[in-house]
Amino acid sequence: MNQEEFLSRLGAGLKGRIPDPERDEILADYREHFRMGIMDDRTEESIALALGDPEDLAREWCAVSLVRTAETHSSFRNMGRAILATIGLGLFNIIVVLIPAVILLVMLIILFLIGLAHAAGGFILAILSFAEIAGIHDTTEILLPSAGICIGIGVCALGLLIIIADGYCARWIYLLAIRYLKWNISVIRGRDKA
Repeated sequence: MNQEEFLSRLGAGLKGRIPDPERDEILADYREHFRMGIMDDRTEESIALALGDPEDLAREWCAVSLVRTAETHSSFRNMGRAILATIGLGLFNIIVVLIPAVILLVMLIILFLIGLAHAAGGFILAILSFAEIAGIHDTTEILLPSAGICIGIGVCALGLLIIIADGYCARWIYLLAIRYLKWNISVIRGRDKA
């Protein structure tokens, strides 16, 4: 494969997947690789072979770009796109990227639902206890209404604390995931060069 074919295939793999200025910069870097190799009396074919498959390189650059976007513009959409792009780098990544991502997402959702259930349950218990004090509704004979109010407020507060802790955990996991995706891409790139 000659220089033009290599750059054409690489450019086609990058087109529409990363911003045009970034794509142009990547293509310019590879043109420079070819220029330097030709100056060292290497053939275009040997340079292209040493650089690797242009489609694989395009997937790697797209993954790098999407991870960078997820790092600078935090959102679950950007993180999801970065994870999917990283998974696309190899079958092994389904195990080392997708499975942990799904497990962590499920854990965060469960923690949020537990906090929400506590907050709602505590709020309902406090309201029913207030209703019993006001004589509107006879709720239970097990708790004193004043105890029901205190327990309800405490359980509601616990639920809100769980939700807040879940938010901090989500942020921490997001930052950790960015680092993990960067590490994963660097491992794949290092393995390809070896």
